[in-house]
Amino acid sequence: MMAVHQWSLLERFVSILAPIERAMRDVSAEVSLASDVIPMYVAISRAVCSVADDNGMQTIKKELAKDIDARFGDVMKEPLYAVATLVDQRYAASCCPLLT
Repeated sequence: MMAVHQWSLLERFVSILAPIERAMRDVSAEVSLASDVIPMYVAISRAVCSVADDNGMQTIKKELAKDIDARFGDVMKEPLYAVATLVDQRYAASCCPLLT
């Protein structure tokens, strides 16, 4: 049986993974566009960074951030995604500072 502290840690871990799962489902959908990739990466990065740095989550948070950057960090340098995001009216105003 798991201790209360372990359940608490699992609940915080699920709170990190939920936005990641949601973003992956959105980007994997048939109606997803190239312009959705950069905002998805930014949303995932922000979700991971917003988790409190307590003892139980520091390592998980650091490893997740490293893995996310390894897998998706290059999209910020890819002109196709940058241009697609800039011309998409849903994201143009909010993502411009991120693309400079």
